[in-house]
Amino acid sequence: MKYLQSSSELHAKITLSVAVSNSSPNLQNAYEFIKFLLSEQFQLDTMDWRWQNFSVLDATNEEHFRYNTTDRHTALIRPDNSGGFTDVEPRWEDFDAVMAYADQVAGVFYPCEQTRFVDVMEKYLSGETSYANAAKAAQSQLNIYLSE
Repeated sequence: MKYLQSSSELHAKITLSVAVSNSSPNLQNAYEFIKFLLSEQFQLDTMDWRWQNFSVLDATNEEHFRYNTTDRHTALIRPDNSGGFTDVEPRWEDFDAVMAYADQVAGVFYPCEQTRFVDVMEKYLSGETSYANAAKAAQSQLNIYLSE
């Protein structure tokens, strides 16, 4: 779980998300699929795939913490031990502290690298197009997003 502190509020980084356009011809099917993705069973079944990312469902996070700490199949310390750690012993009190911290989240954010903005601006950054053209392309992407 990644956080960003802005003024007195805490914001969580969105690591994975799903969205559906309002104009989708299969809106009900998309809704059912999102319900499935957010189901407790799916969240529990995909813990090894999500690795360090907590779920939006509090009901699955205790199991996720246990799976990724006390019952882990791989070491918490990197094999090359580049951090110089001698021992890591996760405790349940740590889970309680993480959940108390998560309860303070007032909003969420996408980092720039997870948005289409970077893809659009890449041509400008690599010198393939002018700033004006890149900005126009970024504005076009934003307009598409806002229209949905």
